[in-house]
Amino acid sequence: MIRQLLIGFALALSLGCSLAYAQAPTNPSTQPTVKSPTAQSSAQSSLITGKAYRIAPSDAITITVVDQPELGGPVRVDCDGTISFPHLGRLSVANMTQEQVAALIASRLKTAGILSNAQVVVTITGFGRQISVLGQVGLPGVYPIDRPETLSDVLARAGGVKGDTGAPYLILKRVGPDGNTTTQQIDVNGLLSGATPSLDQPVDNGETIYVPLAPIYYLSGYVNRPGVYPMNKQLTVEQALVSGGGVRDTGSENRTRIKRVGENGEMQELSVKLDDIVQPNDILIVPESWF
Repeated sequence: MIRQLLIGFALALSLGCSLAYAQAPTNPSTQPTVKSPTAQSSAQSSLITGKAYRIAPSDAITITVVDQPELGGPVRVDCDGTISFPHLGRLSVANMTQEQVAALIASRLKTAGILSNAQVVVTITGFGRQISVLGQVGLPGVYPIDRPETLSDVLARAGGVKGDTGAPYLILKRVGPDGNTTTQQIDVNGLLSGATPSLDQPVDNGETIYVPLAPIYYLSGYVNRPGVYPMNKQLTVEQALVSGGGVRDTGSENRTRIKRVGENGEMQELSVKLDDIVQPNDILIVPESWF
């Protein structure tokens, strides 16, 4: 229960910062510079191409000014992408590398007449970018984005998709710069096999990966292992029967029928062929052989 509460709190904090950061006013005369959607896409592209990590809201950093301990110390990046620095006020650091932040501080200290040749070192001590991985994975939870990562990378960190209960697709939820949530359904097999490289997208702060339970179908009658089975890929009637151990010697495979809920909500019993496609919640019935 405590672990669940911590996960929920971390997700809420991350999402709150994402929304505040995306929606902050951008009037340069009154507000710090905030990353635009174009800059956000650029940052995401930089991550996936393996460039230096760029600082984001809620990251924890430590600033060291050589021989000036009173000027440095730990600080957390606010939701608007700014930090507070002694004598310099608010500095916008979001989407910058550590080296760029160090150069900015050194330049501002020189301009302010405080230090003419400051040596500044910036170290990241905690990461504010987070992604939630939920549903049918080995280790659901909230994961920091502390390196360039794609969907397959995050799924691997979360223990992978459960092959026996996971659906053949996942749902990716994103909160856009306008605060609206979008969802995308992605084929798991195409993603993990590499068959469709474009599916392996870079991940970003505040996103959620959800792997639903696989739909199910039922086998009954003269099969070796009647019961409930997950449908984590497309199946023909013949493949579904094989999953149940095949038809008994006393069963009639060619006379298999399916009970299926029709569009009107009523249960229908249909004759099927072995190469017909099974649908979620189908009940396959194998009758007794006449001979």
